[in-house]
Amino acid sequence: MIGSSRPQWYVPMFSFVYIFAGSVVVGVLTSALAALILKHLNLSKQPTLELAFYLLMAYVPYFMCEGFGMSGIMGILTGGVLLAHYAHPNLSTVTQISSNYCFKSIAYLTETFVFVYLGTALTTFNHSWDSATVAFAIVLTLASRAANIFPLSRVVNKYRGNAKIDAKNQFIMWFSGLRGAIAFALSLNFPGGNEVTRRVVISTTLAIVLFTVIVLGGGTLPILQLLRVEGAATASKNQKHVSHLEGRDMDTFAVGEEQRAADERRKGWLERMDENYFKPWLTNPADTANQRSTAATFQRLANLSGEGGEGLTPHHIGIMFDGLEEPM
Repeated sequence: MIGSSRPQWYVPMFSFVYIFAGSVVVGVLTSALAALILKHLNLSKQPTLELAFYLLMAYVPYFMCEGFGMSGIMGILTGGVLLAHYAHPNLSTVTQISSNYCFKSIAYLTETFVFVYLGTALTTFNHSWDSATVAFAIVLTLASRAANIFPLSRVVNKYRGNAKIDAKNQFIMWFSGLRGAIAFALSLNFPGGNEVTRRVVISTTLAIVLFTVIVLGGGTLPILQLLRVEGAATASKNQKHVSHLEGRDMDTFAVGEEQRAADERRKGWLERMDENYFKPWLTNPADTANQRSTAATFQRLANLSGEGGEGLTPHHIGIMFDGLEEPM
């Protein structure tokens, strides 16, 4: 229709492709750049600089995507996955240890801030509560999660061999799903000029968040105990720990040759391309990467703990691993 202000049908589709694909590309490029810099520059002698660079590169995709009108969350998610896969093996051991604790601390603080903000929003915002809308939204949230969990688990089980997701775990995955920070942040940016509708959307989203956090989150542990899922997981974890302490595969933390050959046959084309092309290009040689792997670091820490090394700080332990200097 001539003169109509309504957008064409392809405009939303183009916008979705631009935001999704562009955010992924930004995350991939920034992670590859960080991996190459850490691989070719010898930053291990300056752990503080190495850690600062690693932290900054983890957040660069967010700012770039927001600047280009893309999704910062999608960009930082893609960048984080690839940084852990390619850039993290290029770090010195002291920076690996420090970055793990640093990211955990940041995650803990931000999670605390989110719940504080949700609590203050409940009492300080000008809400418009609609009981029917809240109830309908909660039902749709649970139904949509069920429509994702159970069919996708059925598909995944066809390719998992013996490690299938049983019905109990599928139910726990559905029941324990928590929606919080991202959903509420999106509701705050709800477009439109109708202020009443905007307040209803914000209030309904906050009600869903509180329901999933308090009711579903609070009921997760009793459900786990009722279904005895936690006991099975704990027993499996303890068995793995006992096997480790008994010294099985202590040197390589690897599976047997038969299992390794079977895993090799099951690898897809993307995994083979990753091992043959991407990892050799973006990461250090295999021997150095193996020495800096999480399993090797854990084994060295276990050996140190048995040699009176409890008093060593993570900084001294990392320096000892990297052979830069002797610990004080």
